[in-house]
Amino acid sequence: MLEKVIDKGEHMKLNPRVFKKITTQPFETQQLGSRTVEFHSMNDSLFFETYGKRGRFAVWTADQNTYKVLIETSYYDAMKDFYQENINTIWIDFLERVTQKNKRINLMFIIPLMVTYLLAAIISSLYFPNDVFTVLLGILVVVFISNMFQNRLIRKSVQDENVATQNLIRETMGEKKFNKLVEAQERHYRTFFQVPEADEVVNEEPQKEDKKPLLEENKEDKEQS
Repeated sequence: MLEKVIDKGEHMKLNPRVFKKITTQPFETQQLGSRTVEFHSMNDSLFFETYGKRGRFAVWTADQNTYKVLIETSYYDAMKDFYQENINTIWIDFLERVTQKNKRINLMFIIPLMVTYLLAAIISSLYFPNDVFTVLLGILVVVFISNMFQNRLIRKSVQDENVATQNLIRETMGEKKFNKLVEAQERHYRTFFQVPEADEVVNEEPQKEDKKPLLEENKEDKEQS
């Protein structure tokens, strides 16, 4: 899902700080056209406390065309079918597509706001020198509101792409296999955190059809830069 410092000018960058600190040998490598995907064990890494013990079992990172997936080993064993080459190709396409969309949305907001701020600063200093502070404060309020709208638009864009991608993965895998992975993910979570079956909370509401085994990939990748 997606440091989703996802930043792609000419190069794809995803969780760059984590990427640089993954120095172990991969236990599996896939060549997907021009992209290389490496799987690295999270268990013995310095990120196990940060991610694994908090229930985030897979972290995607990238630099240019090299992708490193830091993954908890028992989670990989349980979810191996989700990390086959054809599925990884779909997922990487999603990451790169979202990156480009986010970049376009950012430019839509950043450039006009910068121009507006500079023009307001120049005009107010020339014609309203006594009100410069008030004008600039007003512009900052506009920037703050614009950022809220921008972040909402980005989240909506990512969510829409995510749903479309998960549906494609479901279609590619087949409903039966896909649902087995959902169950495998749940079993792994319970086993990892030693959650007794008796502690299960019964939800009387019907389960939504769009529950997918993509939780770790969808979550907080875009938080840290």
